[in-house]
Amino acid sequence: MKKNLLAKFAPALALVATLIPVAAFAATYDYVNTSGTLQTVSAPNAEVAIATAPNIAPDSGVMLDNGSPVTTTVSSGDPIFQYVTTAGMLATIHAANSTIAIQTAPNIAPNSGVMAI
Repeated sequence: MKKNLLAKFAPALALVATLIPVAAFAATYDYVNTSGTLQTVSAPNAEVAIATAPNIAPDSGVMLDNGSPVTTTVSSGDPIFQYVTTAGMLATIHAANSTIAIQTAPNIAPNSGVMAI
């Protein structure tokens, strides 16, 4: 009897599962666009976020936005950039520009870029 009920309702359950919006499983990612403005994009993971972020800057990556502000102390000298490490941690680097920062950032994650702070 249980097999018959499952077989009877399986097509309806499959249809309902396809109607759940993909955005329901998405997270918000921050990135810098070509104008230098911080933007957000919704995506299920970092790979999709970086691939679909409109007008993403060449040296930008994506950073998961969990709603908590990031704070840091700024000292004089080179600008400070943030990036995500291969361990998933937020790290900072001082560099003259974003190109140097992304080239010299230790343990930078493959889908990370740098963001000036």
